[in-house]
Amino acid sequence: MTDAKAQLEFLCEHLYQYCDLWARPPKLFLESYFTFIGEQVAENQAQLAKKLAPYGSLFSVSDWALSAPRPLPRAQIKAGKTYWPVDFAFWLGDRIVALVLKGSETTTMADLKRISSLKKYGVDMIELNVDELMQAGAQCLERNFDVEFVSFWEGETMPSSPFKGTSLDDIIRA
Repeated sequence: MTDAKAQLEFLCEHLYQYCDLWARPPKLFLESYFTFIGEQVAENQAQLAKKLAPYGSLFSVSDWALSAPRPLPRAQIKAGKTYWPVDFAFWLGDRIVALVLKGSETTTMADLKRISSLKKYGVDMIELNVDELMQAGAQCLERNFDVEFVSFWEGETMPSSPFKGTSLDDIIRA
């Protein structure tokens, strides 16, 4: 797996394994999220290429996709003395962001308590409507995500990745 696209596909497929076997919305979120990442990189290709110019061929623009926050499916977030389940969690370097997928069913008291407890303890929350996600996919995420998700490369000098980098033999001097 040497290119970012293959690495992202691997991550998406790997994270599928941690979703509930019969739950479609978390898998739809993962598909939409990884599409969203690719679209953000494509839409900002010129800006991202300019940031990589000093590094020659060490990175390609598509490598920026690997700097996006990675979702943790079926996360448990501690708020007070209780661990609360959320559909996905993201670590942004200085804080946790919890993502909850809200379906068309009635919100239960337990759901309301969970969300209010997480907010009370300072956990940033993103609540995504599953129907909107089904209809709009990646565009739903762009409408509902904060800037850390839309411009995930901001503040980064070069792309980061959970995968091994390019070998030194493959690098062409800038």
